[in-house]
Amino acid sequence: MPQRPRSRSEPMLPCRIRLSDGRMFEGALPAARHRRVHLGMLHAGSVGFVEMGRGIRTDDGEIRWDDRGHVESFLHLGGNDRINWLDVLDGRMRSYLSWTRCEVMVAPSVRSRPSEMSDAVAYTNWLWVDVDRAAAVPRLRRFLEDHPAHLRIEPGDGIGEHVYWRLARPLPAAELNPRSGGVHEWIDRANLRLAAAIGEWEDDTAAARLLGADVERADRSQLMELAGAPNHEHQRWARIVEADFALPPYSLKDLVGDLPDMHDLFVQHRLGAVDGDPDPDASAPVTQLVS
Repeated sequence: MPQRPRSRSEPMLPCRIRLSDGRMFEGALPAARHRRVHLGMLHAGSVGFVEMGRGIRTDDGEIRWDDRGHVESFLHLGGNDRINWLDVLDGRMRSYLSWTRCEVMVAPSVRSRPSEMSDAVAYTNWLWVDVDRAAAVPRLRRFLEDHPAHLRIEPGDGIGEHVYWRLARPLPAAELNPRSGGVHEWIDRANLRLAAAIGEWEDDTAAARLLGADVERADRSQLMELAGAPNHEHQRWARIVEADFALPPYSLKDLVGDLPDMHDLFVQHRLGAVDGDPDPDASAPVTQLVS
């Protein structure tokens, strides 16, 4: 059980924000404001269940997730529930942060039911990548020159960035392939394209590895660090690096349509194809959805 609540002094955190009318703000904002901007950007248009994760940072540096899958970890958005939804969501986050060594995260995707499982994810309005090595940041910068992001978050460990791109229309989580009977996992596939474009391949083994972009975070059910929340292992707070409300959203084709898919061996390893046979649903081109 979490230890009893205690008061916490929240810091001012630097950020850069371009408003919808083009005006720029560059300076420090309270951590609570970072949380509201992050949550508001991700879910202002969401209809469904939004997952909020709460975990306790243990002495060995790991996070113990006590409530993933509990109904209290989800907020339903839509209809009358949208009234003051951001106040409700931020209030829950603020309550979580009052517990000792508690860390919070939020899922970018929207669920059809209150469950942490991948098959509960209905759609996303965003694609994202977790750049988790400093050596990959120059590749990220080059990628952003041609694909500017709507939201960039510096995680609490201070290494790399979590980067988000807004989509012009919702991307469904999965679609049945009528020919094979399998499932196209569109969100995972598109996120993996972004990861492959930014990370670097290590191809000297039978199971190729991608370094610099966390492929596990490409999963549509993943939680991501919340700006304005602390990392107790590193004694730092995650923060918004840049938020751009004026940047138009991307079509899926413009963002990832021309990016190459993951290495076939890695796709096979990541999505569970058997006996060395490629999985036709795992390797289906994303352009099949957007062309």
